[in-house]
Amino acid sequence: MHSVIYCSLSKLSSRCETILPEQISLLLSELEKVINQRNKILVHCILQNLSSIAEYRNFWTIENIKAIRDFYHQINLLSSKSILCTWLHCMNVLSSTEFHSKILLESYPWSVLLNFGNIVVRIFAIKLSLNLLLNGEMDAQFQQTLLNSILVTLCQFIDNPTSPSSIFLFLVSKFVCSLKCTPRFASSLVRNILRSELASSSDEFFQLLAVINENYWRECREIVNSSLFSAISNSKNFNIVPPIVFTILLSTMPFSLLNQSNDQNLTNFAGQIISNNFNYWTIYKIARSALRFGHWRYLALPLLEKIQTSCESIETESWISSLIYICKAQPLAFNMDELANSESNLQFASLNLKFLGSTEKSQPFGFAVDYVNCLESTFRGIHSVLTTFNVLRLLNSEKRQIVIQSLGTYCSPVMEARQQWVCLCSRSFDADTQTLLQMGLMIRMCLLIEQYLGILCDPGTGAKLSEISMEDLGESTQKSFQASAQTQGFLELLCWARNELIALQSTDPDPIRGFKVLVDILQCLVDFPLGLPRFFFQRVQFTRIRLIISPQPSDGRGVFKVSSMDLLPVVIEGIIESTNKRSIESVCVVLTLKRDNLAHVEKKQTIQLEPEQKYFKSQFLLKITHQKTRIKAKVWFVDAVTKKQWFDETDSATLTVELLDGAGTSAAGQSGVGYGIYFDLLIKNSRR
Repeated sequence: MHSVIYCSLSKLSSRCETILPEQISLLLSELEKVINQRNKILVHCILQNLSSIAEYRNFWTIENIKAIRDFYHQINLLSSKSILCTWLHCMNVLSSTEFHSKILLESYPWSVLLNFGNIVVRIFAIKLSLNLLLNGEMDAQFQQTLLNSILVTLCQFIDNPTSPSSIFLFLVSKFVCSLKCTPRFASSLVRNILRSELASSSDEFFQLLAVINENYWRECREIVNSSLFSAISNSKNFNIVPPIVFTILLSTMPFSLLNQSNDQNLTNFAGQIISNNFNYWTIYKIARSALRFGHWRYLALPLLEKIQTSCESIETESWISSLIYICKAQPLAFNMDELANSESNLQFASLNLKFLGSTEKSQPFGFAVDYVNCLESTFRGIHSVLTTFNVLRLLNSEKRQIVIQSLGTYCSPVMEARQQWVCLCSRSFDADTQTLLQMGLMIRMCLLIEQYLGILCDPGTGAKLSEISMEDLGESTQKSFQASAQTQGFLELLCWARNELIALQSTDPDPIRGFKVLVDILQCLVDFPLGLPRFFFQRVQFTRIRLIISPQPSDGRGVFKVSSMDLLPVVIEGIIESTNKRSIESVCVVLTLKRDNLAHVEKKQTIQLEPEQKYFKSQFLLKITHQKTRIKAKVWFVDAVTKKQWFDETDSATLTVELLDGAGTSAAGQSGVGYGIYFDLLIKNSRR
């Protein structure tokens, strides 16, 4: 009966916040009574109610927090692990802010609980202690006790992999991604995880290893690569190795495409996978990882060719064929034939992806098509530079000078590639950080080539090469920002290229030698296995802005009639649908007036949005002076974190207007199509 009353009071107080302080005091007072009575059922009930009220942290006074904290010794005497865990959960909810964590850290039994014999109680204590560490200042001794407790618990789960470890491993993964984790502790975790058996029962441990490897790749890459490669090579049952192990191994491969020993290792690796009769979904996931980390020709290609013959639908076959063409686009050498081959294969890949985009309207193939087109334009630009250099070598000095003075013309393909990357980047608001960084680096690479060709063409202008830094790419403003190993490696390569060109420019102004150095640098850039970004395969965030344009035609012909003497009020209403963590702080509605044989006219209106605001409205007053005018509305927007401007292409609104003395038949009120989520699952249902 008492438990029902307590629960009812808690539910009532949560609905009426004004009585929360009284309810907290009442429950704390009752808790002391029932503890003294050793009534474990009521103790557990009251602690559960306090845990639910703990979410309303602002209503807890310092005295309340100290009171619940200091009940530890009395609760411990009850010898009930479930009660102790419930009390720890209540502490954990309260510790979510810096203010509350500071109070809980003043006097604490947490060190004792971190060494508790029962692993469930210890995990609750670890969860609470991690909260205290992340939200407050913890002394070195307590922190070391916490880290030791994590390692001991991890070893227990590794030794008994059938035990449920998901909650614990999630806590450790979250801690690894925080700023409080150290490289030394990450390395200790890695050494312990590498003791795990290469079996499906250890999959969750390798998921944690993947997180550590991504955040501490400098410290962990070498030991992870050597240990996993050795373990896989010596594995008696290659088929039971979890796919995540291959992903981790591929992410630690050396960044040298033309490394002969590495190429042979990848070829042998592909042969082992094929000969061990993996199911096709597993082979696809390994191939996808190979594409992600730049191992296209020697690993991803043979695996995808193995799958291609068993595809059951034309859509799946088109997707696999697209990936095969992309693999074949990776140059085996830096020469004109290989670059031309890359362009050709990327064109075929683009055609396949466009076909998928036309048949699978619910799938987001748009980014994949545009990304492949950007790659093809980049190879075309580099191809044009190499062609120009080869022609220069065949000319006499007089004709060379004429060509050099016209280099601005020859760098136009590079300029077009840069503009394509810029356009794609502006349409990729929902892309993950590493994808945006990679596109930013591709923009910087094209700009570097473009600027240096301009300097060779006219050295007297005093032009300089732009700085290249991670901060300039605009994504470093995000919390927990850290570039991946691939992104950081490509950035360092671009910085090296820039420094080499600057040094040469100051010591040897000869344009022919400068051109030769540029070509050598381009070979290094092309050799770098950057890989396809994650957003190419899947997206986890979605943003769509739905637009409606008013007035709407009512004559059944899709045309709105207006007098040339009248002003036409046009209203654009929009609804923002987004799961992106970055909120939108402003939108810019752009109205484009299209008239036959005349230049387009644009009108813009910027609207500032309140936090969490999803609806906006924009109004324009237009004077229609031509017989037929097509009005199209689109939206640019700015996010609150990076302050970058993004374009939403998922929806648009159109209206056709005719003067009363004219005639026209044109569609109106059209909207863009939406998008779906994943296309990786196309392959999942294919049978071997």
